[in-house]
Amino acid sequence: MQEQINLDELEKAVLNLEELTEKVNYTLNHANKVVEENINSGRGVWDGQMAEFYKRRWETLQKEFPSILETFSDQEKNLKEYLENMKRVESV
Repeated sequence: MQEQINLDELEKAVLNLEELTEKVNYTLNHANKVVEENINSGRGVWDGQMAEFYKRRWETLQKEFPSILETFSDQEKNLKEYLENMKRVESV
């Protein structure tokens, strides 16, 4: 049995992916700001050797954020293009 792709459901999934990408971007930026302002910042929230270790690890991880978000964005574009192509094919 051949499965058919439900274009409406795929379109909803793309919109959800867009929304999730925006939320992830906002959340990561907010988390980065919290870390920068509060961890090993001299404000007394969390300072010291362990705070320094955590902050360095966070800085390493946050450098990966742009590539993660780019991957999400690329997949959005790929799915949108696929949808457009399928709609053109179906309308012929």
